[in-house]
Amino acid sequence: MTGTLLNGGSCIKLGDAGVLLQTADAVFHFSPNNVAKHVICNSWMKGKGWTPEDKSGGYPFNANNQFELQWIAEPNNTVKIYVDRKLFRTFSREDLSKVVQIDFSYAIRISSIKLCREEIETTTPEIPTTTPPPPTCPNEVLITNVSIGNINLINYGFGKGFTEGKSIIITGTFLNGGSCIKLADKGKILETADVAFHFATDPTKNLTICNSWIKGKGWTPEDRSGGYPFNPNKQFFMEWVAEPNNTIKLNVDGKFWKTFSREDLSDIEQLDFSYAIRISSVKLCRQDIETTTPEIPTTTPPPPTCPNEVLITNV
Repeated sequence: MTGTLLNGGSCIKLGDAGVLLQTADAVFHFSPNNVAKHVICNSWMKGKGWTPEDKSGGYPFNANNQFELQWIAEPNNTVKIYVDRKLFRTFSREDLSKVVQIDFSYAIRISSIKLCREEIETTTPEIPTTTPPPPTCPNEVLITNVSIGNINLINYGFGKGFTEGKSIIITGTFLNGGSCIKLADKGKILETADVAFHFATDPTKNLTICNSWIKGKGWTPEDRSGGYPFNPNKQFFMEWVAEPNNTIKLNVDGKFWKTFSREDLSDIEQLDFSYAIRISSVKLCRQDIETTTPEIPTTTPPPPTCPNEVLITNV
């Protein structure tokens, strides 16, 4: 999509069949406001109304209000969002399989839309008979003497923050009942330390929750999207990968599950386990950080590819 933001708030919605906000769910609602300098991502569902607003990621639009916006559908009902050819954030909440309409409203002028769709394979994919290789773990730090409790990441040379280039690989077993894994800032968790990422699961309810706990605010809204990815035997192999814009990619048993982005991850110093979980090992992985100043390209990045393009200009 290319266009211009006018003064005030604007809305772009992906909706199911029907009248939006009446008989049709708006499964993805994207609302930038160039006056308030924020972007809201959420949904509107019949019988429930608006879901909690997600304002994470900052305000990515240029001061001239002209934009090039790209939405890419990814697995597990995830939308990857680029603004002016730079990754802004990801969002995953509701089922996107029934989307049939895109809607624009309020303070926005659309110049063009390109609808892009890759060719769909009609043959049955070959199912590999071998187990997928384990993820790479550069500069691995292996911790095996883990019990219910806390790991100070600074003491293990992981550095401050859970930022791009870092990942954590956890193996263990879920016991009966709920369990929690937290990434937290410095201090006493749930008192003086923010929990920027809280991962909670309960195998007895086939339930997984992602959210945060912030001083002065308490618990943020629960994200239960993505279903329950764990095997019935309760043993698991889970990888958390830090991505741009305070995003965590979660892989379970060698398969991508979902992404989560909400709070600032740059001050993370501790990893915490509690309740009905037994940890076998934790691997802390960190790629080497370049110390040289990166060369800034002088040319404009190429436009994104658009297979089987349908160009719409009379919007």
